[in-house]
Amino acid sequence: MSVGAVTSYTFSGVAANHTIEASFQVDVFTITPSAGPGGTITQSVPVQVNCGDAQGFLIEANPCHHVADIKIDGVSVDRRATTSSST
Repeated sequence: MSVGAVTSYTFSGVAANHTIEASFQVDVFTITPSAGPGGTITQSVPVQVNCGDAQGFLIEANPCHHVADIKIDGVSVDRRATTSSST
């Protein structure tokens, strides 16, 4: 008998042997990359990442271009500090 996704369960009126089993599933998040004209970001498709894992992206400017800005969740970040991120 499944009781769904609950965080506790109480056996009431116990008159026989029982078992209880909990199963868990990792939280998964999607990172959606995009690059404007003048360069590329690799990997260029949305990536699903397990909670706590890391996912890197390679950002490259085309010839005669340079990286002007990098935004994470709409906020500009210091390009020198973008070698890793935990969020």
